[in-house]
Amino acid sequence: MIKYDLKGYFKPNTLDETLKLLHDYKGAAKIIAGGTLIHELSERNVLEGIEYYVDIENVGLNYIKTKEDGLCVGAAVSFNEIANNPIFYQPSYYALYLAAKGVSSYQVRNVATIGGSICSSISFLDVPTALVALNAKAKIVSLNKERIENMENLFLNMFTPNLAEDEILTEIILPLQDEKTSSYHMKISEKTFQYALVNVSVKIKIEDYNLINDVRVVFGNVQPIPFVESNVGKLMKGKFISDELINKVMKDIPSIEPMDSINASSWYKRKISKVLFRDALKEALKLLGDKNV
Repeated sequence: MIKYDLKGYFKPNTLDETLKLLHDYKGAAKIIAGGTLIHELSERNVLEGIEYYVDIENVGLNYIKTKEDGLCVGAAVSFNEIANNPIFYQPSYYALYLAAKGVSSYQVRNVATIGGSICSSISFLDVPTALVALNAKAKIVSLNKERIENMENLFLNMFTPNLAEDEILTEIILPLQDEKTSSYHMKISEKTFQYALVNVSVKIKIEDYNLINDVRVVFGNVQPIPFVESNVGKLMKGKFISDELINKVMKDIPSIEPMDSINASSWYKRKISKVLFRDALKEALKLLGDKNV
């Protein structure tokens, strides 16, 4: 049941105007971009106390730029803008491409935004899992300050992002492309384009002779926030890629008991997490041209 009484709707034209509104109506204003998750949040009473919507469509946060500190994606960039931009076809960013492309219908992807998927802090969404795996950072601003956070630190709990009531996420920063790094995203759901029962994003960097430099694995909908499986990196770093190694690592993940949900038990999630990890890792290796696994 929806428990909020909307009194006003603002559509500012600048970031300064937006920050002023958040400051003036602190605690009673909610940022919206595509607006595709508003119903999801309202049904769970997350919007209780919200009296004003602040629409950031015209604020200038719809951009994809390469800068010195990385590939910068504005918070208002839609999933289709990611899925249709060739820069995300590169192996380093491929997990984000797959996560964005696999979201809902084409019509929803036209309006749903990367920032909205982060700020909702919903565990079964795909894009946050991919961003955490890619070591993304988030730029967050308020009227008086600016901060940069590692993406994994932006999720405190289900529906609880690490954002103050007067702060806004403006930009996502991805590390610059590395030719020896690739990534992949997979999920299992009841039907195509539905929310994930479990999803996984994998990023791997190799050295010469298929020696593993680094592996980063993140699961979605295993815990209330994206779960970074740190054991994988410890078990695989400095070793040579092989089926034997992958099968050995599979036995030890996830290293935490998955949470039960309406559509999948903890037992089932544990089983499919192992398979998703194996398959996503092998697909990431294919992007690097590896033929040995």
